Amino acid sequence: MAETKETRLSPRTRIQAQIVFKIPKVVQKGKDSFLTFYSENISEGGVFLKTVTPKVPFSAGTIVDLHFSLPGNPALIRTKGKVIWTTEGWSNDLEGVNGFGIQFTDIKPEFLALIRRFVSENLEK
Repeated sequence: MAETKETRLSPRTRIQAQIVFKIPKVVQKGKDSFLTFYSENISEGGVFLKTVTPKVPFSAGTIVDLHFSLPGNPALIRTKGKVIWTTEGWSNDLEGVNGFGIQFTDIKPEFLALIRRFVSENLEK
């Protein structure tokens, strides 16, 4: 079996944290509307979010607002991210791991430090 080359720039760790995406153009009764996804893994560079169906609600290139907290830390991390890939159209994973990868953009240094610390403390051994 051929080895695959690791192309990730940052180490990542698996987590099960609730990630809430603010959809800026959708307003219901004067309130912002949110979609909720759960993460499969996270790094200081980005996050992979799972969907329950093969249909992914965002296409590559979409910019989204992210609001989330890391397990064990009450700080609300707010940043923007860019959808850089999705499993739509190529994933028929029997375990149901469908979703999309988001690259963090415009992230504040203090939020980046929180993510970096979380990842280093939770790296799979």
